[in-house]
Amino acid sequence: MDFAPYLDDPTSAGGLETVSRTAGQIASGEVSLVGVVEALNAVLTSGDPFERAKGVALLSSLLSDAAFEWNGAEYEKKKTELLTGIHSLVKSGLAARADVIELARSIFAEINNQNFAQNVRFSLYCVFEALLNVHLEAMKYLGDKFIAGFLVAMDGEKDPRNILISFGIVQIIILNFDIQKKFEDIFESIYCYFPITFRPPPNDPYGITSADLKLKLRLCFASSPLFGPLAWPILIEKLTSTSDNAKLDALETIAVCAPIYGGDSIGRHIEQIWDLLYEESLESKPEVQRVSALKAITSITYALSTSASTGGKTASSISRDNLTKFLTFVTKHVQTDLVDSNTPRESVRKVLHAAAKATEPAFFYLASQLMQHLVEGVTGSSISKENRCEIYNAFRDFLVVAQTFYGSSSDMDTDSRPENPLLKYKVELFQNFQAALSFKNDSRVMIAGLDGLFELSAMNGFMTSLELEWYFETLLGMSINEEAQVRHAILSLLSKEAVRRPETVKAVIVPQLLEACALASAAEEVFLNSFEAIVELSAETDVLLVVVPAFIKFLEESDNVRLVKHTVTALQVIFTEQTSIVGDFDYYASLFVPSIRALLTRRIGSRYLYENETLVESVASTYSAVMRLLDSKSQERLVALSLKSLYLGDFSGFGITDKVVPVPIDAVLVGVDTRQLLQFLISSLVNDGASAGVDEAYVNSMTQTIASILNKIDAKLVADSTNDFKFLFNLVEQDVAASSARHLIAVTALLWTIRASFMRSPTAAELENVSRVIALLQHGENVVASKFYILAADDPSFGKGILSKASFAKSALLWKQKLFKHCMPILVEKFTTSNDNVIKSNNLLALSHLMKYVSKSVILYEIQNLIPLLLAGLASANAQLNLTVLEIVQTLLTDSPGALKAQIESFIGALLHLIGGDLGKSASPSVDVRIMALTCLGIIPGADLPFNELIVLKPKVIRGLHTALDDTKKAVRKEAGNARAKWYLLLSPKK
Repeated sequence: MDFAPYLDDPTSAGGLETVSRTAGQIASGEVSLVGVVEALNAVLTSGDPFERAKGVALLSSLLSDAAFEWNGAEYEKKKTELLTGIHSLVKSGLAARADVIELARSIFAEINNQNFAQNVRFSLYCVFEALLNVHLEAMKYLGDKFIAGFLVAMDGEKDPRNILISFGIVQIIILNFDIQKKFEDIFESIYCYFPITFRPPPNDPYGITSADLKLKLRLCFASSPLFGPLAWPILIEKLTSTSDNAKLDALETIAVCAPIYGGDSIGRHIEQIWDLLYEESLESKPEVQRVSALKAITSITYALSTSASTGGKTASSISRDNLTKFLTFVTKHVQTDLVDSNTPRESVRKVLHAAAKATEPAFFYLASQLMQHLVEGVTGSSISKENRCEIYNAFRDFLVVAQTFYGSSSDMDTDSRPENPLLKYKVELFQNFQAALSFKNDSRVMIAGLDGLFELSAMNGFMTSLELEWYFETLLGMSINEEAQVRHAILSLLSKEAVRRPETVKAVIVPQLLEACALASAAEEVFLNSFEAIVELSAETDVLLVVVPAFIKFLEESDNVRLVKHTVTALQVIFTEQTSIVGDFDYYASLFVPSIRALLTRRIGSRYLYENETLVESVASTYSAVMRLLDSKSQERLVALSLKSLYLGDFSGFGITDKVVPVPIDAVLVGVDTRQLLQFLISSLVNDGASAGVDEAYVNSMTQTIASILNKIDAKLVADSTNDFKFLFNLVEQDVAASSARHLIAVTALLWTIRASFMRSPTAAELENVSRVIALLQHGENVVASKFYILAADDPSFGKGILSKASFAKSALLWKQKLFKHCMPILVEKFTTSNDNVIKSNNLLALSHLMKYVSKSVILYEIQNLIPLLLAGLASANAQLNLTVLEIVQTLLTDSPGALKAQIESFIGALLHLIGGDLGKSASPSVDVRIMALTCLGIIPGADLPFNELIVLKPKVIRGLHTALDDTKKAVRKEAGNARAKWYLLLSPKK
């Protein structure tokens, strides 16, 4: 193929003939499009831009002509490829204006889009989209012809992928073309899709959802005010539908489109629209519909108000009448259903709020019309508490909206704003909110009054300085003396005030709360409430910086055990909930120096503070929380200073010169290398700890410390820990069934050290250590099985975050899965081959701990092998084993009930056995086991399990539950009642 003679003028007679002939050859398959591009390669890749332009022009003419030389299904693939090529060329912007115009005309003249397969139609829509995005002015030249041609092309489209792109193209046309003559045709072409009822097929590769289609269609409707007169009858019709989906779609469309269509288009339908929207806002409707109805009311009010303020004289008069008419409906319902009714509707207040917040004129009208009536209504002698509460909330809503239009006390410029219609009612508002606080028997009224005072205090010029002082004093007093629900509402308001008026809160509220905390004679309830209020306020940094020094002073000076204890706990809560740095290193150092110093040196009564386990744990948790906030260098500095103070009694790094006698520890650990430190800790813990008779908390803390160090030290040092494992294994294996203190400590230390090392690097050597632990289970009763959870639990320290992501533990990828894969076959084999029930129970308990903490997908993969073991675990007399297996069963019933489908009758029988509902069998002596078994039984009726099997078992289960209903424990009886109710409601298959 030689195109060189025609490059200069492809429209010459010879050029046209060559282009036409080549197009026919492409369509018939004689010549490939790739071959044509290769023939033009030298020109298309030329360094001369003029030469490249000639090649592109020729290729464009060829594609334009070739696009329509197709017929028959055998060319379907070629059509897609050709349209893809045309799309790429159009999208590149290299095609000439005349060529793209001719291309569009040819498409409209020659292609009947709906006759082709979905992928061909999609390719053509992509070409349309590219023509509009890249060559918009050229397409606008075609004007109505382009609009008409495209509407014909999309007519009857049903494929969701094609509909989605078509809606996008329609929106571009509406926004950029003159549609005065075609808007009815456009509206008709898209309205037929409303409302969208599409349900995506399973595993849809394109991921198109009903929400995607609804949003695109809604944007089309909202693209032009010309659609208003056509749309309102349809939207009204959908609001009267029996389908909640159609109603919701119509409400959401109104909320988006009303401001675009304008108030004038609403006029003739205004009463009907109000009735329908009000109906959808009532409490009896689903929450999502109520919310959408309120948004629609706001949108309608905005449209009417905007039209009233922007039109000409005639239009403004009509629009103002429409706005007044609509708002009159609101005021009428407020008067009849909120003030005068004995059963006030919360929905009416929300409708009032929705209309009032739309625009300032709407708010002004509603406030002017209703405030006097509301004030008179709330002061009436016969008003109910329900009415009072809703009217107070209506006052609050008005105040919130007024801040939007007229400004608040924090706004600098309020002089330029219009007059606030609420200003003349400021005295009545304050008096009513003040009166609400006297309703001690109705927390709802009190909370409504408090909310109202909070908003009233934000208004500029509404409260005097004395009234503001009373307001803060009232909040302070009620924050420590009222019942829980009211107190929590006040704490929420104080937290907001700490942001809005931080100086006032720091100067007035916080000092008095701290004083209440320090008062030794304070009642316990007042004392605890004061601490709760301070902790809540400390979420604000400005308050935190005042509170912490005061707490430190309590630690250093107070002899009140109660105060010291709660101070440490409060510091723990405050810093645990902190998510960002509030000071530099010196600030945090100044926090921990006195804390550690107080722990080491202070006595209250006859005991040092460090002898109180709870205090030490709280300080440690605070320390841990702060360490997570600091950078690595600051962490290192704080650790070094803390070690010096703890083990040497040296506080010089904190600016304290006098030396303190440290906690009596036999060795100085600062400066010792990591391996020696680990060896010292392990030997001291096992040997000295056992002889000294230390408590479990000390053992846990030391073993967790050892594990944390081992997990984080250099890899080559981990390899040197073999001797430690040998030492611990020898201790445990010497007397595996013993219960001596030395043995228990060794088992705990062994499991923690193996966990620390294995999760970091699950090598063959580590797997061998795990196998040795499993071997320990085969020696009769021992503590290894009950502590096996240490190897697999997400947080084996139960909330302290030891060896977890929160404490930056090093962990290999999928280490838990590797642990499970290694242990499961060994434990199953040992369980199956053993004839000793105790050993069987040991293996089951260890396996149940693994199953509890490994991912669900791993369990499901092995479920057929594990089901017999789960049933055996439920039949065991070991309560700890029962509980662990029940937790696994509960998870499976909730998330993957199909895994238990084949054996559901056996599981139900085992659960009934645990609650004593199996004839001739006694219930488990453990209350927790009985409650968990009943919980599982209560899940089964609602799970995705075969109805035919469950309905047969229903009488048996209900009979079995009667036993639990007579249980001596109230919690068991309550759970049994819940389970029985769910089984009684098992009447038909779930839809």
